[in-house]
Amino acid sequence: MGSDVIIVPGAGPLELVLADDGGTVEGQVTADEGPAPAWILLAKDGVPSRNASSDPAGHFKIDNLPPGDYRIYAWDDNSTVEYANPEWLRQHGKGLAVTVAAGQTIQVKVTRQIAPPDQGN
Repeated sequence: MGSDVIIVPGAGPLELVLADDGGTVEGQVTADEGPAPAWILLAKDGVPSRNASSDPAGHFKIDNLPPGDYRIYAWDDNSTVEYANPEWLRQHGKGLAVTVAAGQTIQVKVTRQIAPPDQGN
């Protein structure tokens, strides 16, 4: 979910920071009071950061995350999720707030949402 960075002459200094202390979010998705498979979206400041799929039993793990505050969403189907639209996520998403710390693994339980039908936008 990254994007290209265009560097042009005269752009000024470029600073790259490499780190090996990323955090991990590991969790379980539930629906109807039991484990459920889902498509997982992790957003930081309303912008998609990472996504993953859980296994059929609802377990997922997303590692190598930069430390920070995220919202995690679990959907039954990603085909109608406007994941790049922060306003759509605020309106339709029930994200769980999580804080990822350097070098740490956090355990979460997320309730799977039913994605709304495509509105033809």
